[in-house]
Amino acid sequence: MNIRRCFVSGYFLQSAHLERSNKYATIKDNQIVFLHPSTVLAQSPEWVIYNEFVLTTKNYIRTITDVRPEWLIELGGSYFDLKTFPECEAKRALARFVNNPRNAAAAASRAPAPTAYGSASKP
Repeated sequence: MNIRRCFVSGYFLQSAHLERSNKYATIKDNQIVFLHPSTVLAQSPEWVIYNEFVLTTKNYIRTITDVRPEWLIELGGSYFDLKTFPECEAKRALARFVNNPRNAAAAASRAPAPTAYGSASKP
């Protein structure tokens, strides 16, 4: 499994989307944030998760990881249910992703096989 996917499973609540204004907005509460100056990424990814929210003269997110929207939807479960999302650019971007038939087919092909937890008989 990709290590970034593992990070998403634990940090999906701390995600942000790059808006058209070239600023990030945190998911759900839409706080405008900036990448911390210590960030070493060469470019600004569309979707990130972050470890730390730093409040100085600006709102910064620090220790970020570039992630894919399908990981957020898959691993974030009901948190990324578009019916409960506030109106924002992130919601529109996720809706475009979800409604794209190519993305739905690709996600279905990567879905893990169902497991039968508790099906083993006890001695």
